[in-house]
Amino acid sequence: MQDFTAPREIVWLNGAPGSGKGVSTPLILKARGMSRSVCVSSLLTSAREARKYIDAGEMMPDHVVGNLLLEALLLPASAGHGAAGLNLVVDGFPRTAVQVDFVKLLMDKLRYLHTQYIDTPLATCFPRPAFKVRR
Repeated sequence: MQDFTAPREIVWLNGAPGSGKGVSTPLILKARGMSRSVCVSSLLTSAREARKYIDAGEMMPDHVVGNLLLEALLLPASAGHGAAGLNLVVDGFPRTAVQVDFVKLLMDKLRYLHTQYIDTPLATCFPRPAFKVRR
């Protein structure tokens, strides 16, 4: 666990293609004092593992999307990011019911890790996650 640092705040943007997620991302980054965003479609098109599904015209399996996103969310602790650099906007996720479950499980795990490491030298690697859903 000491090789990674978890974000405190993740803003999840989902919606239909062309609905303005990409336009909204810089505004949210600025308003929330964040410096990082992940566009899931860009993540998939640049990943070798995902490329084979795209080239074959097949549906992207949820586990492939989840694994790639998890790698993007958890930065190496040695990356030297400040607290604000860990927080991020995720554009284009979740898109399926399984991916919604992924978000719920991720939140549960981040809360658990925060509690597990709260009084240890690794406490800064696992800040208390902020998770708010607004309708």
